[in-house]
Amino acid sequence: MKQYLLKLLLFLSPLLLIVGTYVVFDPFKVIWHYDNYYANLREVVINRGYVSTQVFDNQNDTCHYDSFIFGNSTSLAFHVKDWQQHIGTDTRCFHFDAMRGTVEGMYLKVRHAVEHHARIKNALVVLDHKVIGKGKAYSHLFMNPPALVNNENWVNFHWTNFLSFLNLKFVWAYFDYRFNGKFKPYMAQILSSRDDIEYDTRTNEIEYVYRDRLIAQGEYYKPKFCARIFNDQHPDSTDVAQINEERRQMFAEMAGIFKRQHTRVKVVIAPFFDQIRINPADLQCLQDLFGKENVYDFSGPNKWNSDYHNYYDAVHYRPHVATEILNLIYSEPSETSEKPQG
Repeated sequence: MKQYLLKLLLFLSPLLLIVGTYVVFDPFKVIWHYDNYYANLREVVINRGYVSTQVFDNQNDTCHYDSFIFGNSTSLAFHVKDWQQHIGTDTRCFHFDAMRGTVEGMYLKVRHAVEHHARIKNALVVLDHKVIGKGKAYSHLFMNPPALVNNENWVNFHWTNFLSFLNLKFVWAYFDYRFNGKFKPYMAQILSSRDDIEYDTRTNEIEYVYRDRLIAQGEYYKPKFCARIFNDQHPDSTDVAQINEERRQMFAEMAGIFKRQHTRVKVVIAPFFDQIRINPADLQCLQDLFGKENVYDFSGPNKWNSDYHNYYDAVHYRPHVATEILNLIYSEPSETSEKPQG
């Protein structure tokens, strides 16, 4: 019997070594607790939705958050310090976002906040025609964290992360960087090349300050980059209707939560560089659910997407654009009825 167990252990040792290495190093930061998920900047891109949920769960009992920004990565242009100028500096704000966020993801985060006894006094919901149209995400970077779905996807979530770790190119680059401490050119397609961000552990807010530094130095908008990134605009286009019955129901439940909590909600349809307008049926749906006075449509051509200097890329607008949007939507109704034009 002992000989059989030794043979079995020997046979399984490579797998145990791999699993043990994955657990010990936790490259995607989904196993162990972290006070700061962004302490190592030049390493692995991690699931932002998972981070947001974990940080909220770890800190809500002490921070007692009462104001939330819900959105995808574009919502990071909206800074808490600017938002508080309109909702009060005494608010306790949390940026509850995810990369490539979906309607489902936003709904689950709103529900999760309430289930954890958050009183949502203010909510800024940042949408765009791409978010509205996204379905479920299955990549380890974009999957809903188990905590949002009562751990129903716990096995699939961790299995997907583990399979991503088994990619040989990833393993080579990851351990090369971990042990040598040098970021080599070949790693840029595998690991994060960021080396200068600011992360607020209290608000869960990220600022990619390295991009603004390059812009200030005149090193960002290089001709080849601009020709490749800022070359696709459709000023005469309107998106197809994206809000199906399932998404409408999620928006309806979000709106119901905000109504029951007497939340001061603002829904922003972001100014994408592509200049594509949101479908009128989708806009009408959002206005019916959240109130016409609370929905602000900045899709289509406007003063911001007429100049690529207002964007980091074709999707992510810069913080000064978000600041101007905040100034518009929190001004008097008569001043926000018209969309800024180019």
